[in-house]
Amino acid sequence: MAGLAATLLFSSHTAMAQPAIASVFPNGSTQFQATNSLFFVATSSAGISSISVTLTATTLLGVQSFPQTYTSTSGLTVSGNANSQNVSAPLSSNLLYSAKIIVTDINSVSTTNNESFDTISPYYTWEAIDWNYISNGIDGLFIDNPQVNQYAGRASTDGVDFHSTNPGQGNSNYRPQGLETEGPADVPRPQYVGTTNVDYDVGYNNGGNWANYTRHYPPGQYNVLVRASDGNGPQSNAGDISVVSGTASFTNSGPYYFSVKSTGWGTYAWYPLIDSTSKAAVLTIPNDGTASTLRMTIDGGNCNENFFMLMPINTNAPVAGEGYITNSFPDGTYQFQRTNTFDCSVISPNGVQNVVVQVSGNSLANGPFTQTLTASSGLTITGVSTDENLSFVLTTDAVYSLTFLITDGAGNLSTSALSFDTINPSYYTWEAEDYDYNNGNFFDNPQTNAYYGLHGTAGVDAFNSGGPVSANAYQRAVQPIPANDQGDLNIEQNGDVPRLAYINTTNPVLDIPNLDFDVGFTGGGQWANYSRTYPAGIYNIFVRAASGGGGSSDSGTFSLVTSGEGAGIATSSQTLSQIGSYSAVGTGAWQSYAWVPVLNSGGYPARFIGSNGIPQTLRMTFVNANCNLNFFMLVPANLNNNPPPFVNGFTPDGSVIFQPSNTLTFTANSSVGITTANISLYLNGVKQSNLTFSGNGFTENVSCPIQTNQLYTAVIDLTDTAGSSAYTNSFATFSAADYQFEAEDYDYTSNGISGQFFDNNTNDAYLGLGGTAGADLLESDPNAFSRGYVYRAANGVDFPDMNANDLPRTQFTSVGGTDFAVGSFGINSWANYTRHYPLGTYNIVGRFAEGAAVSQVNMSQLSQVTPLLGTFTVPLGGWSSWEWATLMGPNGSPAKVTLDGTQQTLQAEGENPNEVNMNFFLLAPTTPAPPIKASLSAGTVHLSFVTQTGYHYQVVYKTNLTDPTWTSLGSSLAGDNAYQTVNDTPAGSHRFYEVQITSP
Repeated sequence: MAGLAATLLFSSHTAMAQPAIASVFPNGSTQFQATNSLFFVATSSAGISSISVTLTATTLLGVQSFPQTYTSTSGLTVSGNANSQNVSAPLSSNLLYSAKIIVTDINSVSTTNNESFDTISPYYTWEAIDWNYISNGIDGLFIDNPQVNQYAGRASTDGVDFHSTNPGQGNSNYRPQGLETEGPADVPRPQYVGTTNVDYDVGYNNGGNWANYTRHYPPGQYNVLVRASDGNGPQSNAGDISVVSGTASFTNSGPYYFSVKSTGWGTYAWYPLIDSTSKAAVLTIPNDGTASTLRMTIDGGNCNENFFMLMPINTNAPVAGEGYITNSFPDGTYQFQRTNTFDCSVISPNGVQNVVVQVSGNSLANGPFTQTLTASSGLTITGVSTDENLSFVLTTDAVYSLTFLITDGAGNLSTSALSFDTINPSYYTWEAEDYDYNNGNFFDNPQTNAYYGLHGTAGVDAFNSGGPVSANAYQRAVQPIPANDQGDLNIEQNGDVPRLAYINTTNPVLDIPNLDFDVGFTGGGQWANYSRTYPAGIYNIFVRAASGGGGSSDSGTFSLVTSGEGAGIATSSQTLSQIGSYSAVGTGAWQSYAWVPVLNSGGYPARFIGSNGIPQTLRMTFVNANCNLNFFMLVPANLNNNPPPFVNGFTPDGSVIFQPSNTLTFTANSSVGITTANISLYLNGVKQSNLTFSGNGFTENVSCPIQTNQLYTAVIDLTDTAGSSAYTNSFATFSAADYQFEAEDYDYTSNGISGQFFDNNTNDAYLGLGGTAGADLLESDPNAFSRGYVYRAANGVDFPDMNANDLPRTQFTSVGGTDFAVGSFGINSWANYTRHYPLGTYNIVGRFAEGAAVSQVNMSQLSQVTPLLGTFTVPLGGWSSWEWATLMGPNGSPAKVTLDGTQQTLQAEGENPNEVNMNFFLLAPTTPAPPIKASLSAGTVHLSFVTQTGYHYQVVYKTNLTDPTWTSLGSSLAGDNAYQTVNDTPAGSHRFYEVQITSP
């Protein structure tokens, strides 16, 4: 037999070390690391495969280069062996650098270092803390070329050496209080490294502060740089520098100011002084031996200053940024420059080495986009190097912002920026200030400024909810303006990019120059009607809006006026069909405009159908406003990209707290047509079969009967060939006339007597009144008493309370009262509410807010043998989000509570460990089921029962319960919220009685 042999293999794996990058210089550990090479050591135990260095340089004047990458085979100087290499990359002087170093080994394992540093060789600097000083009664003294910290402890005179608008802020760590000095966290400079010297800055700078700096500055021509930090938002004009005395002077016109970016208070950056033309300011110091005084003045503030620097301008080499663009189209000088190609010339006497175009834009049809275009990707460049023609493809119907990064033949960097649009000038537009006048009159396709001096009728043509107009540049308001006139909006002259109709044109009727106006000073509730014979077709609507206040969601809505309109016959009784809403974007200034679309409730571009030859009236209504409006535009809808169906006009919609209604209505909108079978409505989870439809398949008006005094959650499902959508809304149909009692109006104690109360729900009647623990209420949370009182007594017994900030109720708004609420109501807490509650049968609902988890509150009727009525289950929604909850009985249905008009005490009790906030409770009338009280007197049976307004009561009887039918006793009674009695004299020895109740 042959022997068997087995071989056992062992293997081991050693973790591979990543490549390392060490000894980097410059490395940004200090400022002013002047050198002409970036040096580092790359090591790898596995062996180095490749090294790359990507450098991005920024001049002190803020011009940034396009990133340039060097490798071992292109630009890097490398020496050493495969495991350890000394590497250097070329640098230029007086630049700010970002470097990305990547070292990769033969196993494709990489290490990356990111470094930031400067290569500045400072020519002349002076400290912001070293302003002039006073000694022996002499002001304006200075030290030429002071050693570090030489001004320490030196006093100065306000109004001569400095000025501070906020004396006493900050500290005086370096000098006695003048401007405020503090220790900065800037990257250290060599003179502070390894010494006891401390680097300070000027902080707490407010507008109006200034300081004088007198020196024998070195002769020459200089750019001026400010080293500053900012932690309070960017400031476009933080401060300026001027010559107060001496022979120093600035070239070109002033002011000579610097701006700052938001870097954080401990992060410093360089900011150049610029002149009125936005070019780098040039300071000239003559060689005449004269001392000059420079003054730094804080304008907008928002910055700390560390020190200042003079850097000689290079008068021999070409100026940085000599490359520029010209002869461009589009050029943004006016709106509606429709084209599909951009063209321009790129000029540089030194030759154009490289051009990069950074593109950002917003297509009206498809939204935002970005691109980076180069000669190898997207740019077409022809011509000679000193005068090149550049072109690239554009998208029509878009708004563009371009940044050109130009490197000339001498390596100088420059940037140019350009903004324009490519929108079709033939699109239909109309002006925001040209709303209807004199009861619905209008101009079809009006000439420019045609509505000048014409007045709107309040509530018919327009409505200014803020009262009479405050801006009347277009003369649309009656002169003088009546105190109660609300028929005209506020109109002001406009500063948008001009349109051709407003450039050097004259109004043929008014014989005055055409001016562009806008609707400004807007507020929620303002509206205007715009009647026109709009062009036939299907359109999206765009709004030209400006917002210097950060924009707002749901700025306004557009609706079609469906009745009450008409030229000269329009009335204030107008009905609307909402088309959609728009949200203004923050544009940074009130006269900086952008296009925003009108969207339907599904978030898709809303569609407006123009009727051929038939005038239509569109209404624009401000909701959250916060914007100025210039004009509106119709853009043909893309019928190959149909949005899914959507719902609008849903009512009641829950936008106000009381919306009693017996009908729910909404409109189902479809771009392609929808059948009624594909419109489904669910109320509280139950599909409704009794819907009523009217419409044309594209807009279907839907109605459904509902009940008053109910809570509903509606879900609508829509489906057409373009897609499906769902709409959800929660609302209530309670009435403001329903009996309400406030959660904060629990019983109080006075003169030692507890259980006291007020009837008739007098608003804020319990202000400052306290209760007795264990008699009127019980707050079980000992920490609750520190949470604040604004209504009830702050006595360590009552519940903490607050301003509810719930949806408004007229019982408070009509008298300027405040709606308060109870907070911190949790398990084992309770409150008594004693009243003469109105006679009737009710469901009880409450308004609660819950920010922790789903919680429960019980309610009891203390006079009952079994007092517990039911439980409120409060959903999680947030501490400031008020929601309805219904009192549910033990059987899982809404509890029915019958009250007889006598004094009763209802008690709310915390059930769940989670605390809740409670605003108020409401008695919602429901189908009554009152008990019958029967008595016998002299052979006559007296049947008494509670009746309720809105219901009818019929007493019926049987001699035996097995009898097939009931017999009516007398006629039907109308309920009147009181006891009513029916008498009967039975023929036999017994009868059975029942009360049958019918609703109206």
